[in-house]
Amino acid sequence: MGTADTPQDALTPAVPTRFDNVASRLDMWLALVEASTPPSARAYADFLDITPAWPERGTMVARYQAALATRASDAELPKLCPREPLTNVQAFIRCASLLPDAASQARRIWRNGADRETDSSLILAEYSAALTPDDHWARFQRQLRTRQFSAATRQVPLLAPQKQALASALIALASNAADAEVQFVSLPPSLQSDPQVLLARLRQMRRAGDLAGAYALWQSTGFAAQKAAPSADWTTERLGLARAFLMQGNVPQARSLADDATLAPPITASLEARFLRGWIDLRFLKNPSQAREAFTPLSRQTSLITKSRGYYWLGRAYAAEGDTAQAGSA
Repeated sequence: MGTADTPQDALTPAVPTRFDNVASRLDMWLALVEASTPPSARAYADFLDITPAWPERGTMVARYQAALATRASDAELPKLCPREPLTNVQAFIRCASLLPDAASQARRIWRNGADRETDSSLILAEYSAALTPDDHWARFQRQLRTRQFSAATRQVPLLAPQKQALASALIALASNAADAEVQFVSLPPSLQSDPQVLLARLRQMRRAGDLAGAYALWQSTGFAAQKAAPSADWTTERLGLARAFLMQGNVPQARSLADDATLAPPITASLEARFLRGWIDLRFLKNPSQAREAFTPLSRQTSLITKSRGYYWLGRAYAAEGDTAQAGSA
């Protein structure tokens, strides 16, 4: 019998078909994970249904969908296609006519994946009318966040016209492109002060080594924008610039940036700001009492690492004041 006449199951490795106990499930798991010849889509689907919490689930789901796209027979598709939410574009296109909610699944895939140009072309060819402006913007933001700049650039023409200049500037700033400054200053003032754009510009200036320019922008606009909508992203960037100034020996600017109380403990970024401020006060400004004020919140946290860090530096601050008793108790 030729290969073309051979049933699909005859081309896949033998795998256990019963899952009565842990040992048989482990045998099946090993057969699926380590198989040199890919098992059938049905074998993956059956195991995923019965053991949803086993390791390498993401790998198995990906292999299941690859098998669904290329190796499953047409007769199997009606039962296999609806069993797992699809993320593989080829599998989705093959299954689409069998899914009751194909358009909504296309929108989900568009927002969360399909970043290869071939995949995006498949979705657009079949479902462009179902995709909304919000879908396109959410997709762009994810691509920008994950630093997929080529994919994000391809996405720009699909955005609403009023968002295209903003999107191009965000890509230039995030990628530290040669024309990042030109793109930023070409935006109208209302977009230059947009929190996402402003934070991206501050980050880009720091990464480009323009510390003085970044600090000036913090003073003119950044501090107020951060205060209006505090977040860990703002504080993290602010501390990044503070550390860059410390590396250059510019303590006053570093201290000003580290004095960030826009977030409250136990938020990690808030604790990092308090630590850096206290360390600058103790190490560079020789002001242990002020440093203790910054270190104290760390010592009150439930995390043992953070608590021990706080007590250690409280002890160092007390020792710097000559209070050996308090230093020992800390």
